[in-house]
Amino acid sequence: MVGELEILKEVLSLRRYKLICILSAVMYWLVFAFSSGILVYYWEDVYSLVKASNIPNPLFYLNFSNLESFYYSGIVWYPSGHLEIVLAFGPLIFSVILSLLFSLNIGTIVYSFKFVRRSTGKRSTGFSSLLGLIPALFSAGCCSVPVGFLIIGSFVPLVGLRPILYFFYAYPALINTFFSFLLVVTLYYALRRMAKLST
Repeated sequence: MVGELEILKEVLSLRRYKLICILSAVMYWLVFAFSSGILVYYWEDVYSLVKASNIPNPLFYLNFSNLESFYYSGIVWYPSGHLEIVLAFGPLIFSVILSLLFSLNIGTIVYSFKFVRRSTGKRSTGFSSLLGLIPALFSAGCCSVPVGFLIIGSFVPLVGLRPILYFFYAYPALINTFFSFLLVVTLYYALRRMAKLST
């Protein structure tokens, strides 16, 4: 484990790979945020509807009755008439965790190309970390359509994918936990491979 941590420290100490990690974290978070409903953009101005409905802006809500209710507790804020920001605890925490893990995986993949080529003369094939894109593309929230389904739906009808779509909507905490675990495993696997090559 010491060798793996040393390689991760080296990845994060080099300016190029640190920048790659930061950019991939920001891009991942934005895709996740729009896909899961953390950020919602409205074409028409909804600010007048919010005022007419007497909805406080921002709206704070906490519900401790069960885990799912707490997962979606948080703040809803309309900073403008076209943007809604939903800072629910569960999606917000998972967006940060998944963005961090994804960015570490991407930085490690890019670093591994150079590292493996330098150590063995062969190219690295560490693309298993890209599986972490799945929760960003397919996370679902209230009043939002996951970006992945929009992309797929532009090419084929989504009627056959309805059970999968339901699963992503019904169990977001389970899906996000699974992909967080997957990203930890793929990061460890890539770092372990590089640690073995360096010995």
